[in-house]
Amino acid sequence: MPTARVVAARPCGTCAEACAHEGPQLHVATTGDDRNPGTEGAPWRTIQRAMNAATAGATVHIAEGTYAERLAVNVSGTPGGCISFQPRGFVVPAGGCGGYTGVACGGDQVVVDLAPFGNPVADGVPLLAIDGRSHLRIQGLVFQDYTTSGPLQQGVSISGGSSDVEILRNRFLRLKTAGAHDPSNALLTFWVRHPASSVTVSGNEIGEIVSGYGEALTTAADDVLIENNWIHDTDGIGIDVGTGVGTHASSMVVVRANLVEWAGRRRDGRWWYDAQPAAVYLDGATHTLVEGNTVRDSGYAFGVDAELGSGWPAHHLVLRSNLAYRSYGGIKVGTWYSDTDGTRVSDVLVMNNTLSQCDLGLVVRPYQDPSVAWRNNLVAGASGAFVNTGHWAVGSVDYNLYFGGGVGPDEHLVTLDPRFVDAAAGDFRLGPGSPAVGAGDPATSAGAAGRLDLAGHPRVQGGRIDLGAFEH
Repeated sequence: MPTARVVAARPCGTCAEACAHEGPQLHVATTGDDRNPGTEGAPWRTIQRAMNAATAGATVHIAEGTYAERLAVNVSGTPGGCISFQPRGFVVPAGGCGGYTGVACGGDQVVVDLAPFGNPVADGVPLLAIDGRSHLRIQGLVFQDYTTSGPLQQGVSISGGSSDVEILRNRFLRLKTAGAHDPSNALLTFWVRHPASSVTVSGNEIGEIVSGYGEALTTAADDVLIENNWIHDTDGIGIDVGTGVGTHASSMVVVRANLVEWAGRRRDGRWWYDAQPAAVYLDGATHTLVEGNTVRDSGYAFGVDAELGSGWPAHHLVLRSNLAYRSYGGIKVGTWYSDTDGTRVSDVLVMNNTLSQCDLGLVVRPYQDPSVAWRNNLVAGASGAFVNTGHWAVGSVDYNLYFGGGVGPDEHLVTLDPRFVDAAAGDFRLGPGSPAVGAGDPATSAGAAGRLDLAGHPRVQGGRIDLGAFEH
């Protein structure tokens, strides 16, 4: 079994602590004037004015209202003085807010409305640009209604030497590219690209996205944490840990506890572009951890690929304790654009995932390295539980449960009803008497399995690991 070395992304270095400290308190309001000093009594009129003038350690309080601006952060904080941009009175209640929690964060409602910039915009200017800036936090804002056309248009762009940047609990809604679905129209809705590093994207909602040949959330950088986001109603890939148009292979990325739904599929059941994209896609990524995510009502839930045109291999990847249901496919690993060449896929561990009510479960595409392993997974209700149409070498497949739709080549397999608590209601915990309890590989190491299951409970109980994403 491979022991993929994964380095966890650090959440903004010292930024989180520094942002909690008292520093300059600056203010923006729709009743202000950019000639003002930016005080509470004499606020600035635009957010951009604050992004040009805030100093290290400052908190910028933005008053309720709608702001028609495309923003570029032109200031940086310091390791001891992060700069924070947030609504006036912003507060995170006990238990959290934003993302898929259904809980609104406290404070004023601040909307950055991009509709006045035209329909569509084709100049390549992002709605929010952070280029070569550091020690920043942007939280609690709503960005909406940006329509573009042309190749490689951008929504949020974090680039250059940017580092220690946190994008937290914002909403990015109705961001779209116009025109045909071909390379002439691509919106990189949220793009973190090399050499940016140490970036945290957490608790955001990204929804109603038409990206064309782009994606909803893309990283082509190192040391990135993508956590607790809600990505929904997008025409293509939800989260792409990729290669940045062939320029750099992502590494040391953690994709954790996100909810992705209706990726590639419309709510009326039709597919966008007659295709089934991966909701979470690792394309030429390395040393990356994907754990505790939920994908539903989408194309392929999770995909690992080394696209032939990128030149980058996919290796040292872990996909564990994830849940996928009501989707076209569960987890596929291998080269998608070739039926023969799998030389650049290796050291992939697919462990303790639950796949239910998907057409396809575990899907094998070409790979040749025996370091790819499938362990302790639970596949139920699939028409094809284990799919290997090309009869490719599979590496190591063992200790998985298949209920309905065929089985894999496991030596130790379970073929009984997993007895979910209430699958119809989306509760895929293991019920009393489930044959998945204690049926995992007894050689599973704590390091490989992770400390917690999808529900946040200790991973191994009763001396032997269970099958699937939930420990009984």
